[in-house]
Amino acid sequence: MKKTPSNIPIWTLWSSKNRNNINNVIKTEVSFFPQRFNDVVPPTNQRTIEGPTTVSITKRGNLTIDNKPAVRLWVAGEGTEFHFGNEIHSYIRDSNNTTVVIVSYYGNNPNAVDTIQRIHWSFRSL
Repeated sequence: MKKTPSNIPIWTLWSSKNRNNINNVIKTEVSFFPQRFNDVVPPTNQRTIEGPTTVSITKRGNLTIDNKPAVRLWVAGEGTEFHFGNEIHSYIRDSNNTTVVIVSYYGNNPNAVDTIQRIHWSFRSL
């Protein structure tokens, strides 16, 4: 995924209250990319995401969110942002030239996955 241009808003929902117990924290960011869906979504044969460190794509699924094509990636590795260890990415075609990317970061908490997926499913274009 390309870096977010500086003029694109990013909303972050996260409380640092539970900073000492990262397994009870979910951090979610929503970004709008002024790029076509197919240019933002990692190719189906891509197994890693490069950044400061390399993380692994452990699962991939095609789905529909808000009646629009979407792709969801599950990512794991020590290099995930904020050292949560796990991420879920949802890429949603918002228009022909805009893609919404929702990324949630979470620790070693299997119960977080259901909550995160419900957050991602709730996206609606305005």
